[in-house]
Amino acid sequence: YISIYRFNLDKSGGAWCPHAQLSADTSGHEWIEVSLGDRHVVTGVATQGRYGNGYGVEFVEEYWIEYSRDNGTTWIRWKSTEGNHLLEGNVDTLNAVEHELDVPIVGANRIRLYPYSKHLRTVCLRFELYGCPYDGPVAYSMPNGVKGSRFGDLMDTTYDGLITDGGHLSGGVGQLVDGIKGLDNYKINKAFEWIGWQNSNKSVEIVFDFESVHNFTTTSINCHNSFTRDVRVFSSALIWFSIDGVKWSNVPIKYSYQSDHTLERPRDVIIHLQYRIGRYVKMSFRFGAQWLHISEIAFDSQSLVNSTANITQLFDFDDNLGLISNLSVNNNSLSPMATQDFDQTTMKYSLLIITLVTLSVVVLMVVSSFMMRAYQTRKGNVFREISDTDLESENQTVTMKDIPKITTPQTLLYCEPKDMSPTEEEAEYAVPDVIIANGKTKSLSMPTSKSIKTNPRYYASSEIIKPKHTTSDNKYPKQVLNHYESANYSSQQTPLLTTFMANNQNTSHYHTRNGSSLDGSHQIKIYSENDVFVFEKIGNSKFGDVLLAKMNDTYRKTSDTVVVKALNQPHLKQEFIDELKLLCQLSQNCDKFAKLYGVLDTTECFAMLSEPGDCDLNEFLRECDPSVIT
Repeated sequence: YISIYRFNLDKSGGAWCPHAQLSADTSGHEWIEVSLGDRHVVTGVATQGRYGNGYGVEFVEEYWIEYSRDNGTTWIRWKSTEGNHLLEGNVDTLNAVEHELDVPIVGANRIRLYPYSKHLRTVCLRFELYGCPYDGPVAYSMPNGVKGSRFGDLMDTTYDGLITDGGHLSGGVGQLVDGIKGLDNYKINKAFEWIGWQNSNKSVEIVFDFESVHNFTTTSINCHNSFTRDVRVFSSALIWFSIDGVKWSNVPIKYSYQSDHTLERPRDVIIHLQYRIGRYVKMSFRFGAQWLHISEIAFDSQSLVNSTANITQLFDFDDNLGLISNLSVNNNSLSPMATQDFDQTTMKYSLLIITLVTLSVVVLMVVSSFMMRAYQTRKGNVFREISDTDLESENQTVTMKDIPKITTPQTLLYCEPKDMSPTEEEAEYAVPDVIIANGKTKSLSMPTSKSIKTNPRYYASSEIIKPKHTTSDNKYPKQVLNHYESANYSSQQTPLLTTFMANNQNTSHYHTRNGSSLDGSHQIKIYSENDVFVFEKIGNSKFGDVLLAKMNDTYRKTSDTVVVKALNQPHLKQEFIDELKLLCQLSQNCDKFAKLYGVLDTTECFAMLSEPGDCDLNEFLRECDPSVIT
C-alpha cells in the first residue's frame, strides 16, 4: 500500500478513500489490502481520518478486517472473543483510534481493511498494523475440546479452520498457537484459552502442519495441574515427524512426565526434539488423570526452505522404503540426494571429537598433578642436616637441641646461660654457629672482636632462614623501616587478620598459661590481631613463617616494629612453647637479648612477638672472636 495512507502522515492531503460513498448496503465492496511478505502475527490496528492540512472532513466510523495465509487465495474474517467482527473507527479526522486485538491474527501474509458505514457518506482513512514475524504452524488438526464442562467451555473457540459435526478440527489455527497462556483460575474468563479433553480414548492426538521443512529443537506444552480437581499433566507423550504428512517415522520421540502432587498450577513442559527434521509433527498425549487441559503449544525450530546445504536426516519410514539419508530442500520441493561420503565424514568428526576429549583429559590430569605437588611442597617446611659442602651457605639454621653437650670447660661447645662467666669486655652468652654433619661436630673459626660490625646489645634474634640474596647489613630493608618510622602508614598496613585468616575480638591482656603449654611462672602478654599489622615476610623458621610487623601497644601507648614468628606445624607446638619459655626467661633476665613482647593466640594461629635485633645469631657468631664465648 502507498506510504501516504500510513498512520500519522499527511502528505498531499493523503488518505485512502473508496470511489463511491458507502452505506450499509454498499459497504464491503471496496477494501485496502496490505501484503506483509512473510508470515506475521497481527496484534493491533489503528486508524485516522483524512486531515488534509485542516481541510479534510472524511473519516471511517467502523470497519472490519480479513486475512489470508495463502497469499490471497482464501480469506478469513476476523472475530473477537465475543464473536463481533466490526471495530470502532474515528469521530474526527485528526485523533487516532487504536485497537489491541483480543484474538491475534496468526500466520497471515495478507491483510484487508473494509470500511463500513450505516448511512450514506464519504469515507477516507489512514491506518497502521502492529505485530511481529511468525514461523510456527500454519494449521493443526485435533479433536475439539469439551463444551459445557464443570470448568467452563474447554473448546478451541477461536479456531478458524474446518469443524466437522463430530467435533474434529482441521485446516486452521486457534488458541493453541496464539501465544496467550490460560489463567490459573478457571473462573476468570470462564476457562477461556484452556482446551480440555476428558479421558475417554486414553490419549489425544494433535497434528501440526508447517509451511516448510523445519529443524526442530524443542517443544513447550503449557498444561494445568489442578490434581485435586482430577486435572493433571499428561503422563507420557509420543512425537513423530513426517515430510509429506502420510509416511511417519517408525521410532517416535518418547517422553514421560513425573506426576506432581504438590503444586496446583499451570506449567510449561519442555520436550527435547533431538533436532529432528520434518514438515509435519504428530503428538500423542496419554492422560495422567480424568482431565487433560492444554493452553499453548510452541516450537523452537528453524525453517530450511531456502537452505543451500544438504539436509542429513535418518528416517525409518514404513512400507519398506528404506533410508532417506539426504534431502535437498528448495522452495518446499524435496528430492533424494545420494551421498557416498556421509559415513566417512561422520567417522572423521567422531574421531576428531574423541581425540579432543582424550587430550583434554590428559592435560587436566597433568595440571592437577602439578598443582598437587606444588601444594605439598608449600605445605611443610623441610629441614635437612647441613653437609660439609654447605658450610658457606647462608640458608641454613642449626637447632640448638641437636648439638651434643660436652661438659669439659676447655672444649665447651654448648652451655646454658647460668654456666657462662663473661668478662666486662666480652659480650654475653650466644649459641655458637656449629654444623652437625654425619654425626660429627665442628666449630667455626671466628674473626677477632675488632671485626665485629654490629651493636653488641642485640645478638640473639629469631631463628630465621635467610634468603641467599639477603645480606647481614640489610636484614630488615631500610626503606621499609624508614617508611614505618613516618607518622602516616595506615594506607600501607595489612591487618594480621588477612595474614592468618583469624577473627579474634580479644583485647590485649595478661594471661597465664598452665599445663602442657606454659607453667604458672611465665607471664605472657596476649595480643589481638587488631594490634598487629604485617607489612613484609622476611623468611621461615622450622615452625613456620617469620614476618615483619608493626605492633600497637594500647597499654604502653606505643607503636613498635616486631618480628612475628608463627607456628604453622601443629606437631611442633610443645617445642615452640619450650622455645617461648626460654626466650621469655632470657628477655626478662638480660637486656642484651631481643625482647619478647608477647604472643598472638587465637583459634586460627599461634605466634610469638619479639623485638627485632640488629643482626641474627648466625651473623654475630660468624664475626665474633672465639674468646668472647669461651
